[in-house]
Formats: sequence, C-alpha cells, structure tokens
Amino acid sequence: MTLSEKIVYPPRKKKDEYVMKLWYGRPIPFVKEQEYFTSLLEKNINAVAREGTMVDVHCLKTGYLAPTYTWTESYNAVEGIKRYYEAWKKGYDGVIIGCAHDPGLMEARSLIDIPVAGVFQSAVLIASSLGKMFSVVTVHKSSKAAQIDKIKEYGLADKLASVRILNITPTEMAESYVADPSKLIDAFSEVAAKAAREDDAEAIVPGCTVLSTILTTQKLFEVEKVPIIDPVFAGVKMAETLVDLKNAFGIGVCRASIFKPPPAGWEKQVPLEF
Repeated sequence: MTLSEKIVYPPRKKKDEYVMKLWYGRPIPFVKEQEYFTSLLEKNINAVAREGTMVDVHCLKTGYLAPTYTWTESYNAVEGIKRYYEAWKKGYDGVIIGCAHDPGLMEARSLIDIPVAGVFQSAVLIASSLGKMFSVVTVHKSSKAAQIDKIKEYGLADKLASVRILNITPTEMAESYVADPSKLIDAFSEVAAKAAREDDAEAIVPGCTVLSTILTTQKLFEVEKVPIIDPVFAGVKMAETLVDLKNAFGIGVCRASIFKPPPAGWEKQVPLEF
C-alpha cells in the first residue's frame, strides 16, 4: 500500500469569482448521520476542480439509501434525472452523476441541454488510457454484474482485466470509516493488489464513490505501483472538459439517435417540478 504525503485542499472562492458551475448529484437522499461524508466529498472535489470551477453537491429529495440493486437504482435514477433537469433550468453549466453505476446517464443526456458526465464512465475511460488493461474493485455481486454491463455498453470490454468484489455495502463502508478506516483501506488494497498481480491490471477503478472518497481522503492513490482512478475526480474533470467544448465550439451530444430529445410538449404531459 502506497500513500501520498498529502492532499492540497485550496480555499473555497467567493461565488461571484467562479466561471463554471457544476451540479454534483449524490444518488441518495440526505442522511444526517452521513453529513461528515458530504464534507469529505466536497473537500476532495475542491482539491481536483480547477480554479474557477464551483461544484455544488446535491442529494436526492427522496429515494432509497442503497441504490446498488436493480429496483432501488432504477427508482433513484428517475429521482436523480429530475434533479439534473432542475440543474439545467437553474443555469448550471454541467452535471456530474455521482454514483459508480452512472444511473440515468443516457436519459439525462437526452433530456437536458447541458453536458452530463457519469463518474464511472469517466473513470474507466481514463483508466483505459493509463494502462493496457484495468480492473474494477466494487462492493458486491449486484454491482459487479451491473458494472460489467456498463463497461460493455461503453465499448471497453476488451480493456477490462477483471471486476473483483469486497462484499460490503456503501453504508457499511461509511460506518467502518468512522470506526477504523484502516480496515477498509487494507481490505481494498489486498483485493486491488490481487487484480494487479493475478489479472494484469494496470489501473484500478473503485466501483463505488463512497469507497473512492474514503480512499482519496486516506491518500491511497496506487497499489503495487498501479494507479487508482477515483471516479469522483474523473467525473469532475470530464464535466469540465465537456463544458469547455460546448462553450468554445458548441460541441455536445449527437441528437440523431440515442440522445434524441422527447417530442415537443412532453413537459406539459408530465411536468417536472422543483
């Protein structure tokens, strides 16, 4: 296990000094007991967002606390899309879907006219650029199946070395961080090291943003000299790039097929209120 010496947390700027405003959407409702985690997340985001970028972290208004199963993820994805629609209408420049299942990514891109970055898609794209093969270390079998499907959908199946699991839920991870973060760090490091040694992974993607935030907070950025790509960092940088391209050249998603918007009048049929 290799730890960086420090993370630089720059001071927050005043709101009127920002030139880019991003909406980071957590995939669950606000939970008072995990308020400390939002603080960790915001600090890590502030460390990677460039000067001039403001990233506001938002939770769902309603939903399940464990959105890593088929039904709970689907329900929370719809609630998330409603919030991303709100972000668009409120003048945000871009949206980051802050869940390593990228729930609602395709739907959000078809619905709103600002860039949308999924943290998992962003992370695996970066990981595929840093080594021949990458592995994902995720939370449990349900996530493993979902993330393998996502990687196939993103056209990166040939770059996937493996998906290994920790057999722990995000809630348990948050609780373990409070009790003793070293146990989670050691467990992840052991599994990631096996992916590097046995699966020939040359980049590792944590398959959960709770997990990746804890790893970054504990300054774990590589295992066995293999880089760890925090999906949160990847999502922030991808969103900044997509917004830059849109602002400079008007480049956005193609509306010809998968991202074709709903027909005119859809908002009157089922209004999205906020």
